[in-house]
Amino acid sequence: MRIISEILIWGDQNDSSVIDFFLEKNILGHFIQYMKQKAGRCINYLLSNNHTNTIIAHQFDFSDEEVMAYYISFLKALSLRLNSETIHFFFNEANPDCGLYVEALKFFSHPESMVRIAVRTITLNVYRVNSKEIINFVHRKTAVPYFANISWSIGTLALDINSLVCPNYNYKARSKLEDLVAENLDYLHYINDILSLEIDCLNDVLCDQLLHRLFIPLHVYSLSKRHAFQKTAKSVCY
Repeated sequence: MRIISEILIWGDQNDSSVIDFFLEKNILGHFIQYMKQKAGRCINYLLSNNHTNTIIAHQFDFSDEEVMAYYISFLKALSLRLNSETIHFFFNEANPDCGLYVEALKFFSHPESMVRIAVRTITLNVYRVNSKEIINFVHRKTAVPYFANISWSIGTLALDINSLVCPNYNYKARSKLEDLVAENLDYLHYINDILSLEIDCLNDVLCDQLLHRLFIPLHVYSLSKRHAFQKTAKSVCY
């Protein structure tokens, strides 16, 4: 639609035959007919034949910021369409795997905040479907490493915040401090969203990881100088 609109604008300014062709072929009428079609049929057609999963698994040049932005937006848009009927397009039951979810997790620690937020949104959309097969896959294959990374990330943020306010607060670092606090709050809201879904097996793993990788080593051990929280998050493979 965007490309066609650009062509029409160019034609209006440079070549009237473009507009004549648009009117002669009743292109606008075709658009209206397409919009009147049932969305479910269109979505099912687009997701069928596994072509979408092939695109998801393709190794794009993610060093290109524009490619990264388009890709993560694509994954997020797909996740918004997830429900009990469409989830089977993304889940391989024969060899339990969910490309949409797994590929999104790879960008959990991306330096761009909007990408990280999109990843969290995608994971929540997957959890909300509450498909037994999907939840079992997430629980058995990714829950421990992923929730461990969340715990380490929150702990690292806490240490970064602490380094800016203690022992001497630097007003020049106020902007950075505000960003760190906002990121930390996002994580807390994210954890609350996961727990609110009341998926027992995931909540058990999440609480266990938070307890043993965040609360005890960072908050409890902070009362003793004999222990130190490791700031560098461990690399986790999914």
